[in-house]
Amino acid sequence: MRRSFLILILVLLSAANGNAQAAVPAAIKIVRIIIDGNKHTRTRVILREMALHEGDVLPADSLDAMLEKNRLRLMNLQLFNEVAQRTGNNADGLDLFITVKERWLIIPSFILQFADRNFNTWWEKQDHDLRRATVGVTLTDKNFRGSLEQLAITAQGGYIQKLGISYVRPYVNQGQTNGFGMWLSFSQSRQANYICDSNKLLYAGLYTGPVIMQQTEGGVSFIFRPKYAIRHIFQVNFRDFKVSDTR
Repeated sequence: MRRSFLILILVLLSAANGNAQAAVPAAIKIVRIIIDGNKHTRTRVILREMALHEGDVLPADSLDAMLEKNRLRLMNLQLFNEVAQRTGNNADGLDLFITVKERWLIIPSFILQFADRNFNTWWEKQDHDLRRATVGVTLTDKNFRGSLEQLAITAQGGYIQKLGISYVRPYVNQGQTNGFGMWLSFSQSRQANYICDSNKLLYAGLYTGPVIMQQTEGGVSFIFRPKYAIRHIFQVNFRDFKVSDTR
């Protein structure tokens, strides 16, 4: 009797364990992805950079690893200070809820350059003449129009005056695989070095004289990115350099 009772308990435990294992799905489907907090960044841009997409079916035991991979991809965009994720049950699988906290992305970069080879030469040999210094600023918007476009404008004055602009648009087609970039800058100076005599650069032109050096630079690029980790860039540059005769 006792033996029969033990056999019955073992059979019931095996059946319960089998039902529990059957209740755990071997694969999970991502049914919906809901993104919140992106007041500036467009949702389609975030979806393009993610490791998970609606309709993906993945092993249940890999869900945590895929969620972490997805979070790191979004953080690597350098658009967000925080990325929080949670899942919710759906009749057909799981819903993925993502909340992002955007950062301020208009960043100034200040420029301070000297006409001489280094700071010591400018300070000692040129008697720290401020007329030989170039100062300026570059303003860069790393998420222009919320589409991962980058727009940068440079303005500088002093020894070398310069104006420049650059623009990169990573996605131009519906599949978000093609993009382009372009840049243009113009600079000028009233002095230019023309020879090195006894390890010392000699300059032509006067600080208050006419412009004797002009330079125009620019270029265009085509970007092809069929997959997240694959990017091809085809680039063409041009440069026009002119120096006036000071004789």
